[in-house]
Amino acid sequence: MSNLNTMITTLSGNSIDLFNIKKEDIRLEDISLLLAQTPCYLGSNLPSYSLAQHSLNCSKVAREKYDERMGLYLLLHDAKHTYIKSATESFKKLIAKVGLLEKNIDRAIYDHFGLEFPGFGFGYYERLYMERINEIDCGILANEIPVIMPEWMGLIPKEMLPFPMELDFNKRPVEDVKEEYEDTLKYLVKKI
Repeated sequence: MSNLNTMITTLSGNSIDLFNIKKEDIRLEDISLLLAQTPCYLGSNLPSYSLAQHSLNCSKVAREKYDERMGLYLLLHDAKHTYIKSATESFKKLIAKVGLLEKNIDRAIYDHFGLEFPGFGFGYYERLYMERINEIDCGILANEIPVIMPEWMGLIPKEMLPFPMELDFNKRPVEDVKEEYEDTLKYLVKKI
């Protein structure tokens, strides 16, 4: 494993060893910019609907349905893609270890922003947070698919109803989405 390069350089120029990522390695500007630039569903939808917009919509649902802490978890639930997407080709050969790597990255991100890691095998509240993250992340498909990928309507289970609120699917400049993501994150960190 020592001959594989697991170092990445983030958009801000920060060098990180993905197998030894720490909370000090996490930078909000890396997360917000990459998520704002990355189309949701690998670009198979409206190219302007980004992971940042998806995360903002998930966070809005979580705050209305639960609380600010859940809103912060949902805002950060896809932040790991900032670091995975930046991985080098040699690192991608370690694909069998990506699940473990994602958990380590999630742990560093959550720790950086003052959250506990809500992984399975932990206590009741950590498992509850993980279940709620999955509930909202999967459930929001009933809101997203009719707007961004109507040809996939048949994939929504009949029992999955859209969240009853206005969500943002509008085409927006990357810089505006990045700024909203950062502002929302800073607000939620202060609230919890």
